[in-house]
Amino acid sequence: MPPTEKIPEQHPDALSPGTSASATGGRWLAWASSWKAAATLVLLCVAVYLPGLWSVPPVDRDECRFAQASRQMLESVTLPPDERDPRREAGGPGSPGRPIGLHAGGLAIPMYASTPRLNKPPLTYWLQAASAYVLTGGDASRDAMWMYRVPSVVAASLSVLLTWMIGRRMFDARAAVLAAAFLCVSPMVVWDAHQARSDQLLLLTTIASMGALWRVYAGATRTARPATAGERWIWPAAFWLALGLSVLAKGPIAPMVAVLAIAALCVAHRRVRWVVALRPVFGVLILGAVLLPWLLVIHREFGLAWYLGEAWRESFGRGIRGSTEGHFAPPGTHLVLSVALFWPGVMLALAGVARGLARGWPATVSTLRADAPAGIAARLIANIRSRRAARGPEVFLLAWLLPAWIVFEASMAKLPHYTMPLYPAAALLAARMAFAAQGRRAADAGAWIWLLTAGLPAAGLIAGALALLFFAPTMTMATTGVSAMIILCACVALAGLALSLQFLRARLYVQAHAAGLIVAVLVLAPTLQWIAPSIVPGALSSSIAIELRAAGWTPKDSLASEHAEDSMVFQTRGRVVRSGGGTLEYTREHLPHFVVARRAQAEAYALLGYRAERDVLMPPGMSAPEDRLAVFVRESRGPSRKSTTTEAAP
Repeated sequence: MPPTEKIPEQHPDALSPGTSASATGGRWLAWASSWKAAATLVLLCVAVYLPGLWSVPPVDRDECRFAQASRQMLESVTLPPDERDPRREAGGPGSPGRPIGLHAGGLAIPMYASTPRLNKPPLTYWLQAASAYVLTGGDASRDAMWMYRVPSVVAASLSVLLTWMIGRRMFDARAAVLAAAFLCVSPMVVWDAHQARSDQLLLLTTIASMGALWRVYAGATRTARPATAGERWIWPAAFWLALGLSVLAKGPIAPMVAVLAIAALCVAHRRVRWVVALRPVFGVLILGAVLLPWLLVIHREFGLAWYLGEAWRESFGRGIRGSTEGHFAPPGTHLVLSVALFWPGVMLALAGVARGLARGWPATVSTLRADAPAGIAARLIANIRSRRAARGPEVFLLAWLLPAWIVFEASMAKLPHYTMPLYPAAALLAARMAFAAQGRRAADAGAWIWLLTAGLPAAGLIAGALALLFFAPTMTMATTGVSAMIILCACVALAGLALSLQFLRARLYVQAHAAGLIVAVLVLAPTLQWIAPSIVPGALSSSIAIELRAAGWTPKDSLASEHAEDSMVFQTRGRVVRSGGGTLEYTREHLPHFVVARRAQAEAYALLGYRAERDVLMPPGMSAPEDRLAVFVRESRGPSRKSTTTEAAP
């Protein structure tokens, strides 16, 4: 890059063609740059993140493992000492032995039932335990799943606001608001914000680190004025601090994204000198201050070499060899899933990437139409050959998005949320494209994307719900209500889609996206509040928990369950033995006070002194009548033959 070249932080050409800073446009621009836009985004977050937060039951499997480990961490400091379970294995000389009790890990080692859960770092557990502590007043017995979800909601909302703030620095403030709204209502982000997991914290720390990296990159490559103190020290410190917190949240994912982005920027500019502005030595000290205390605890308890091996297998190892849980999918899966998971921003996302590539380097081909595929291809080839980046924001966002996306596509293990840390970059490129393409022939294919991702599934949901209403052999009020709500949401989606398509035909992309955002709110909120609670994995465990408590079960009573999902561990506060198909045999040997098993085995349990106390209310479509579960209670409530209340996590 020539030494006098300046990378602009804002692009006024993000305005619609033919518009100017008129009075109306100026008012909208002022609004988009003010606190009013931030308040609007917060209200949008409330509209899609709060519905369902209380009503969606604990979802198998990761959420239940996170929440239960956080609960046990909280109990380790709030329960009276005589109620804690601090058991440890017999250790060697000078070694306390590995923790195996529910509360043996304290605040340092997350414990899921009787097993240390070290495949995820501790920051998420700390935040969830702190949330439950504040919301229960320190009484862990009063907790609920939604309390462990609060950190995810807060992290998702902050991610939306950070996207807006970064977009204001890069582009027109109105494009920044639209990009933040895309991220806010993205179905992947909305669903994950309702989960007590670490992925929203990863999203937040990734955005924070990349936002700080953008400020360092823009300051280091701009020589028109001297770098400020913030650009020299504050933003590098923020970058390294965010990376350190991200590692504490979910391992090396955010550092991988940052390293790939830095490498891509160096290639784009054919220079690496600007990386010195990140203050790497200073950064190593910050990372050490963030990570070293916990690593020392891990080294004392388990050995650092063992833990680093576990961390490698959990992150990069599963990407190379695949996941032990069978999460394999072919390359291109994330791209296909993004059509639905990044809706409605997906309509112009690919066009935004193409435009970013074309504008990221100086134009050298002007004889072909810029909006024709052949013209775009020729421009890209010529621009790549020039090997000189011109547009800083576009180059930075592409460096954030493309290299890491390729890595995720090449990985053997794939889950839908893996690419979520890259959504902000895609949202900013798509929003920029929406304003720049207003009134132009830029993305007519977007109409077909919307038709396939919203119209056909909505029509299919209507057909399926109607079939359930009219042809199901047994109908309940719950089944009828869920079916009716599905039909209503699908009809709203179809109506909104028809309106958006009208805007698309007129090439009014901003209005089309605005209609899509409204539809997203109108569909996602009732879906999470009324439909999801009956159909998500974990609904059956919620029904079992209700019947157990009605039958008189308390955490002090021994319990065995044929239903073996992780949600049962959370619903019973870790005091369950999940015996699966061997529940009857386990009962003969241990005689637990309570048993959850199939109603068809009532005679066998009666011979052991159990009576069927309560039938479990099955959620709609969850199980066949012959597999209905029941709560069996031992007639004599004396001590069990063998006290076993915890188990190893799968």
